[in-house]
Amino acid sequence: MIAPKGSPGRRWRLSLSLAAVAPVVLVAACGGGSGGSSGGSLTIKWAGTLPETNASSIATAAAIKQIQSGGKIKVKYYGAGSLFTEDQMQSALANGSVDMGTTSLHRWSSVEPSLNIDELPYLIDNPDQALKAVDGQFGTDVNALLEKHGAHIVGWALYGFGGDFADTKHMVKTPEDLKGLRLRANDAISGDMYDHFGAQGIEMDSADVYTGLQRGQIDGATSGIDSIVSRKWDEVAKNITSVRNSIAIYPMMANLKWWNGLTDAQRTTITDAVKATEKDEFAAITPDYTKYEDQAKADGATVYNVEGAEAETWKTDLAFMTTDWLKTAGPNGQKLIDDYNNAG
Repeated sequence: MIAPKGSPGRRWRLSLSLAAVAPVVLVAACGGGSGGSSGGSLTIKWAGTLPETNASSIATAAAIKQIQSGGKIKVKYYGAGSLFTEDQMQSALANGSVDMGTTSLHRWSSVEPSLNIDELPYLIDNPDQALKAVDGQFGTDVNALLEKHGAHIVGWALYGFGGDFADTKHMVKTPEDLKGLRLRANDAISGDMYDHFGAQGIEMDSADVYTGLQRGQIDGATSGIDSIVSRKWDEVAKNITSVRNSIAIYPMMANLKWWNGLTDAQRTTITDAVKATEKDEFAAITPDYTKYEDQAKADGATVYNVEGAEAETWKTDLAFMTTDWLKTAGPNGQKLIDDYNNAG
C-alpha cells in the first residue's frame, strides 16, 4: 500500500517541476480591500486553478457575476492557476493569501487523509447523487474537517468525471495494460493503483504534464477527458481510455477567519450566489464529457470507452483501492463513505 502523501515510504513519488507560475489574469477587478464592515464595500481576492473552460471555472464565473450584481461586493479573480497552482492553493486558503478559492478537495488529503475520497473509483460517480450528498450530511462532515485547517466551504462545484487515461505507448483497455508505463500520479490513490499493476507513478502538477509527455519524462497520465483535451495532452498522447469512474469535487472555499469576519449580509450574498450555480453545473458534466470526447477524436486521438462487462471488470480489479485507502483514512473515511451512500 502507498504511504500517505509526503511519507518517506511513498515509493512512487518523484516530483518534477517544469513550469513557472503564469502571469496573473484578472477577470474582474476593482479597488478596495477585503473587510466585513457593515454597509461598507468589500473586495474579494479569489483564485482558481483550472482552465476557464472547466465546469468548476464556469460555475465560479457565474457566481462572481451574481455576487457583483448588487454593487456592494467586488471580486478580483485570478484564474487558471495564474496566482497559485493546485499544489499551492490549500496553503493559500488556510493562511489567508486569498480570501476565496475554487480548487480540488482531494489535495487537502495532505492534512486530512479522508478528503481525497472523490478520487476513489466507483464511489462518487453519479452527478445526481453527488449533488444530494454535498448538500447533505456528507457536505457537512467534509466542511467540518476542512474548518479544522482554516478553510470553509461556501458551495460546491465539480471538475467533472475522472479516472481516464491518456498515453503515448498503447491503448489501456484493462488495468493490466498499465504494466511498465511511467504515469503522472496526482495523489496516493493513483499511485496505489500504479504500484498494484506494475506501473511507475511520477508525481507532477497537471500544468506540467504536457511538457512531461512531450519530453518523454512520462508515458501518460490519468485525469478527466476535460483536462486531457483542454490542456492539450491529446496533442501528444493519442491513446485515450474513457473509464469515467469518479467525479472530482472542486468546492468554492473561503479562508475561515476572513469568512467569519464578514457581516451576515455579506455572507448571505456570497452563499446565495454560489449555491445558485450548483444544480446546473452538476447537471452539465455528463453532456460536457461527451463534448470533450468528440473534441479528442477531432484532434486525432483514439478514444476507447470502457463499458458494460469491461466496466464491471475494472470495478472488481480496483476494489482493493478502497480497502487500502481506509487504512489511512480511518474512521473519518468510513463516515464519509457512509454519508455518501446514504445520500442515494
